[in-house]
Amino acid sequence: MHNYLPAQYNGADQNRSIIQDLYGRVFVANNDGVIINNGASWEWLNLPFLCLSLAKDESEQVFVGGDGDFGRIVQLGNGTYKFESLLHLLPQSEKELGRFWTIIALKNHVYFCSNEKIIDYDYKSLKIIPAGEEGFHTFFKVGNTLVLREKGKGLKYLSVNNQLEFFKEGSQFADNSNPVRGIIKGKGEGYYIITPNKVFEFRFNPSIPDLSTINQITTPVSEWLSSKTVYCAANIGNDNFAFGSVTGGLLITDAAFRPVKYINSSNDLQDDAVNYIYNDSQGHIWLALAKGVSFIEFNSPVTNFAKADGIKGTIEACIFFGETAYLATDKGVLKYNSSTLKFETTNLTETSWCLVRAGDKLLAGTRSGLYILENNNFKLIYETPSALHCLFVHPSQPDLLYLGTESGFAKGTLGEKGFTIIKEVFDLDADIRTMAIGDDGSVYFSTTESGIYVEVPQKKELAHLTEKEGLPSLKESYLFSYNKEILLAHDQGISSVINENGSYSVKPNPAFQILNEKQYVIKAITIHNQVWLTSKPKNDETAKESLACFEKQNGVFVEKSLQLSRIKESNVKSFCFSDSLVYIGTNNGLYCYDLTLKKAGAFLNTFVNTFICGNDSDQFYFNISPRTVLKDIVLNYGSNSISIKLGASDYIDKNELLFSYYLKGRDKEYGPYSNRKEILLDHLYEGDYVFFVRSRNILGVEGQEIKISFTILPPWYRTVLAYALYAIALLALVYFLIKLNVKRLREQNIKLEAIIAERTKEINTQKLEIEYKNQEITDSINYAKGIQDSILPGINEIKKAWPSLFVFFQPKDIVSGDFYWFKQINQEEFLIAGCDCTGHGVPGGFMSMICSDKLHDAAKQTTEPDKILFLANNSIKETLRQQNEGKSKDGMEICLLKVNTRTRHVSFAGANRPLWIYHHATKDLTEIKPSKASIASFTEFNFNYALHGIQLQEGDCLYATTDGYSDQFGGKDGKKYMSKNLKNLLIEKSSMPMDDLGRLLKSDVNSWMERYEQVDDLLVIGIKM
Repeated sequence: MHNYLPAQYNGADQNRSIIQDLYGRVFVANNDGVIINNGASWEWLNLPFLCLSLAKDESEQVFVGGDGDFGRIVQLGNGTYKFESLLHLLPQSEKELGRFWTIIALKNHVYFCSNEKIIDYDYKSLKIIPAGEEGFHTFFKVGNTLVLREKGKGLKYLSVNNQLEFFKEGSQFADNSNPVRGIIKGKGEGYYIITPNKVFEFRFNPSIPDLSTINQITTPVSEWLSSKTVYCAANIGNDNFAFGSVTGGLLITDAAFRPVKYINSSNDLQDDAVNYIYNDSQGHIWLALAKGVSFIEFNSPVTNFAKADGIKGTIEACIFFGETAYLATDKGVLKYNSSTLKFETTNLTETSWCLVRAGDKLLAGTRSGLYILENNNFKLIYETPSALHCLFVHPSQPDLLYLGTESGFAKGTLGEKGFTIIKEVFDLDADIRTMAIGDDGSVYFSTTESGIYVEVPQKKELAHLTEKEGLPSLKESYLFSYNKEILLAHDQGISSVINENGSYSVKPNPAFQILNEKQYVIKAITIHNQVWLTSKPKNDETAKESLACFEKQNGVFVEKSLQLSRIKESNVKSFCFSDSLVYIGTNNGLYCYDLTLKKAGAFLNTFVNTFICGNDSDQFYFNISPRTVLKDIVLNYGSNSISIKLGASDYIDKNELLFSYYLKGRDKEYGPYSNRKEILLDHLYEGDYVFFVRSRNILGVEGQEIKISFTILPPWYRTVLAYALYAIALLALVYFLIKLNVKRLREQNIKLEAIIAERTKEINTQKLEIEYKNQEITDSINYAKGIQDSILPGINEIKKAWPSLFVFFQPKDIVSGDFYWFKQINQEEFLIAGCDCTGHGVPGGFMSMICSDKLHDAAKQTTEPDKILFLANNSIKETLRQQNEGKSKDGMEICLLKVNTRTRHVSFAGANRPLWIYHHATKDLTEIKPSKASIASFTEFNFNYALHGIQLQEGDCLYATTDGYSDQFGGKDGKKYMSKNLKNLLIEKSSMPMDDLGRLLKSDVNSWMERYEQVDDLLVIGIKM
């Protein structure tokens, strides 16, 4: 709840009506005028009369009424609000007006309602509907019909021919002792009429109102309506009603009028006199009070029970027993009273740490021992030698109970005669805090400083898990289970506790990698197949705890977007859940999270409340929203500093409302989010700019972006005329300098011609010598190419193993650093690889021969791709003496495949080169990631490369490629070909025969190059199953 005092909005105490515009700004009818909440502060629209009522029509036009005047609020070109009276449309004889208490906006009419008359505005003219002798009283919108109570006569409606007609059963509201204070929407065509002591079911017939029925019903709130003097009512969504009173604040009920929440001065409402209730676009509640305005966060899954709800002390545990909530606190056990809607103390008033349900019994653990609830009182049934911190009921034996204390544990059965001890182990010197049970019946105990103990069935001794078994430390950890797996939350994240035939180990759970890297997980629990936990950043003692919910997707846990950020600055002590409700006990009270409620606050508008340019008074802009269209903003250079104030349509927690902006024309991208609501863009250069801003609230919802375009003119000395004068002066200077230098250059040319003739003779001689040496080098490289070609497998040889494949190989130079490699294993299996060695040309050629040789050596020892890479890595590093620092850092990237042509099973291992797979059935292409390491180079000895096994179907294709194809420059813009384009080409053409596809790739890349030089060796291998 947020209370806005008169001193905060700087207006009168009394407020009468509230509406919200399309963008989320809140308008309040205050005695002194209209106050508008722009998401950051209150602004004023002063009116020359007492303001009493507000409404808006379907076009979002806001209307206002009050004492002796009425009209609408319009927005001027610069965004400021202005009141525009409609009084001039009335004839002079009708300008004696009363107070317009209510405005009803229907489809094509707006009705300004006072006790004396109704003024009908059809957007062109005004018509008057006079009241009877005693006058009108209250007015309501029922569907698309105006319904009112006339004093002394009863309930009427305005017919389609603009005549007031009686409801058949409306006369029962004629007496002033039974006035109508509200008509609220029920289900379907049903409504409820609210009077100070009665509730009537109103079955409204919109087609034939005369057939509507009104019947009194009995409700649980009748006494409250009478004793607190109900004044207004509203349907606030989610099957809830709200009732405002003169002396009792606000009452919220469910659809059956059962009280859900009392909101009054005893729980922080600033005033108990409620004049108006408004349900905003996010489902939250605004109250116009006799003193001030209040905002209540209602449409939220999170409900807080605090001191005003009877909460005492710090909550250590919570549980539902039957339909009643119980809390264990340092002040004892509390019980929820559904009649008073508050928690009350029980007879158990000593410090309590845990609560558990064992069958049909409720048990509590305290500093004295074990208590049981009997006849609504707690009774001590077993005294422990030290404080009882933890209770655990065996899941398959509900009468078998474990008690965890500061010094050990006890085990016993719960029966009619009380608690019978089976086993006591109080000499552990270990404070037990949580327990869990494994598949084999072993019970695990976590402690504050002694690691984990395990009670193994049929064994007398306890197993003890410490750092030796993998615990990150002996400090306090938290045991829980997920799908029968024992998990442990601790200061390094979440680990799995593994039992392999009595051998225990604790290992980080890879599914929680995102937590294990950064978070200290304090507590965790499994709720509806989700993991709810509280954590904080590692190694940051000042960091506050945060609450999160994780869900398993594709084998890893990812954070689910819930409104748990509303629970902040609280240390979570316990979790419990009942059906769709999750209860979270904290040191700041009890929070209830309703999983069935839709996410509130999912729509957010950003506001620019002020946009002030320099000191130019006509360059002020206000109340800019995402759809605001501004005229062209052109500023003189002297107005090149702009002051901006921001807001947003979020009223939940303004301290957590963040903004991010960037100025196109100066900045490259959005800056980080911050809570700055005032921005100064100063000393801007001339040019065209666009200011972009967006917001984000505490729930992580991003507001709609606003953009404002403006132009800053240059100073006079940077105008076009100034630059033209500068150019003329420069040309004159250049002309003079040219004339001066012509003479000097002619003299120098004579000397240079003699020198050039002599040097030309020398160059011709050197040219002949260089051509001779170049020919010798070229001949040597061509010979080297023949040697390199001899190590490459023949394409025909490869096609004998499997004919449906192609190898496209196009070196950049005569010799190549890329090469393809092949080995036939047997009639059904073969190895094939696409390799990219460091460099190209001669250096690459040397490396390719070394790497090819080492692959053959490795393949003699094993046919598994990952092991071949393992052996080749070590062998090449030894050959290149890379064990010595400062030596060669050359290496190889490779995509190595082992293909079984009968089973269509492929094994893949890669060193920085992925495998692409085209799936014939789905017509898509997936990428299998390689190990992020090369062969040799900087890769360490004995590096283990990942092995992937893939089962293919007929028509599926495999593609291995080096980086040359995607890195080739070309096209009309001289850009890289890019992997994305190559993938798209393969997806489109994989149905072709492999030989045709290989020729297509060659034609495509050479056409792409056009006039550009080939930048690297090109190699693509394709295999169709």
